[in-house]
Amino acid sequence: TDPGRSTGVMGGGEVEATPVRWLRLHVAGASGTITSKNSTGETGTVTEGKAELGLALFSGIWVQVGGGRRAATLSKVLGQWTSLRVGTEGRFGLGRGSVQGLVRFTYLPYVTTPATNRPNLAMEGEAGLDFRRGALTGGVHYSLERLDYPATSSVRNEQFASLRIRFGLELGR
Repeated sequence: TDPGRSTGVMGGGEVEATPVRWLRLHVAGASGTITSKNSTGETGTVTEGKAELGLALFSGIWVQVGGGRRAATLSKVLGQWTSLRVGTEGRFGLGRGSVQGLVRFTYLPYVTTPATNRPNLAMEGEAGLDFRRGALTGGVHYSLERLDYPATSSVRNEQFASLRIRFGLELGR
């Protein structure tokens, strides 16, 4: 069976606060529309949000816990995914300090989905580059989330990929 493929543009916002060097709170949300790219793809709207609390292990290395929620109205049917998230993130300088790399791995130990069965394995990976010029920031991040279902399920796996272009203002630095 040909997997359904859809693509679209989402807009959103995120806030990251680091009240002390070893503690970080990250909240993000986005919404947009997707359009079918093949005969089994779907068209509709998608809204998602997540909140994570991070603890610094070392300079640039974080452990994070949190939750996420995604809702999609596809073919006039609402589907909802809710996840518990546990992961690690590494940020490292590139060049003279104005460019920073990011690598993140997140395990989703508990996920509810529109499918009858919950996935056996759910995870997300992300890589990106962030640029800083004074208080202005920008970046490009690629993220891939994958949910693998039991072999008895009619749905074998689901993937959600995103390419995010970020612009921001860093305050209090």
